[in-house]
Amino acid sequence: MTRSTVPLRQQLLDASLRLFSQRGFRGTSLQDIAREVGCSKASLLYHFASKEAILVELLAPCTAAMTELTDRLRDEPDDQVVARAVEGLVDLIVRFRREVHLLLAEGPAISAARGDGAGEAAQEPEPLLSCLAGRSTEPPDRLRAWMALGAITLGAAGAADQPTELVRHELAAGARRVLDLS
Repeated sequence: MTRSTVPLRQQLLDASLRLFSQRGFRGTSLQDIAREVGCSKASLLYHFASKEAILVELLAPCTAAMTELTDRLRDEPDDQVVARAVEGLVDLIVRFRREVHLLLAEGPAISAARGDGAGEAAQEPEPLLSCLAGRSTEPPDRLRAWMALGAITLGAAGAADQPTELVRHELAAGARRVLDLS
């Protein structure tokens, strides 16, 4: 049997995301994850104290990327902020499609397991919504921003088996239409 050159910690994260996506967070045990990777549960627990700790680590890059995006958008001029927000959000959501799918499918279970009521990666969307609305507070602009956010998020989560460039192109084009940028 050939051993993987990928460190065990990363193998455990990859297997966890795959199993959480297939079986759900609650439907996946630590033993399932260990078995998938071919290690003992004790080896898994050496790297992660709990299933919740695995989840936190899986979602951390997505959370950090969202924070980085909203920070970048803060400095964009008003006449460019909507286009940059669409571009940045589509790139982020496409890059983290599996994590987004997991959050959408398992949000309540994840929040309950983490005890946070919402989940870090499901951050308050206001800064991003404001950018998608062109920093407008007008109800029609805000509604279109919510529609674009929902379409990008749900569209990417539902297109996990589609080619990345197709998904990226269609999500951006659809969001631009909803936001009247075309």
